[in-house]
Amino acid sequence: MMYRSGWAEKENQNRILAIEISISGFSELLELGVLTSYDSRIESEHEWRTQLNTSEVRIQWDPDHGPTGEKLKRRAVQIGIKGTALERFNNSFIKSVTDITDFVKEQKANLDQDKEDFCVIHENIVEVSESLKHKYSIPEAFTKREL
Repeated sequence: MMYRSGWAEKENQNRILAIEISISGFSELLELGVLTSYDSRIESEHEWRTQLNTSEVRIQWDPDHGPTGEKLKRRAVQIGIKGTALERFNNSFIKSVTDITDFVKEQKANLDQDKEDFCVIHENIVEVSESLKHKYSIPEAFTKREL
């Protein structure tokens, strides 16, 4: 997220909020979601397009990036939410919202100065059901920590 926002320096992206959501809410969004790109292994293109046009949740896989912008082997999920799914997200799924802008800017300064005390927010792999792994064609390699 820091790379995508230009470390809180891009126009209209100058605040970084860490939004903690429940695991059950995250799973629900994935259950409702439709990939933004067609995957012939899952369904027909017509079925996919119909689902995409009616879904309130869109899922997109993008390359993940390291702190200096280099592409990583793993992928980052982007979730677009609208309608009643967005209402549920806002009213039921959010556990906390923390403004981490100052932390982000401090870490960018540390990174730019090659300081050894550069740090990032701790990330965990979230285990999802086998049906979701199939739905999103998540390879086993993307569920392991070494990435």
